Amino acid sequence: MHLSNVPLAGKLSIIVAAMAVPLALMTGLFIMSERSMITFSQAEREGVAYIRPLWKSLWLTPLLPILARLQTNYRLMQAIAPKPI
Repeated sequence: MHLSNVPLAGKLSIIVAAMAVPLALMTGLFIMSERSMITFSQAEREGVAYIRPLWKSLWLTPLLPILARLQTNYRLMQAIAPKPI
């Protein structure tokens, strides 16, 4: 079958179909990529929600002795500070 025997509408249909196949493939790949990114970001959010309380407690653990000393020093300063008249 030669293309010279195919009517113009048929030739245009072949061209459109030839362009639509890669476009559909690229669209499908893009959607798959975006879905994987969305899934990853949801997992990241769940991980952050899980680790946030742990991170705060881990961050505060070395500071607890310092905070206790500051509180004691503040109480001592309040005790020895001159009282306003």
